Amino acid sequence: MAGADASGPERRLPRQVAWMRLPWILTTLAIEMAVGVVQTCSIIGAVVRVVVGTIGVTIFLAVATALLGWLT
Repeated sequence: MAGADASGPERRLPRQVAWMRLPWILTTLAIEMAVGVVQTCSIIGAVVRVVVGTIGVTIFLAVATALLGWLT
């Protein structure tokens, strides 16, 4: 584990141990944030595709209904 060695943990101050672990904690945090952004973007993309499809169907149904009313 970062910040720990076999000679004995009592030799290091808690601040020193925390300072040694900080880069790994920040790296993990950055990776998790990147994964969150990717997941959010894919969810937003899926919602946009559904909305665009719904708008297309709505316009088609409105035009089809208008044509059927005009033809009869």
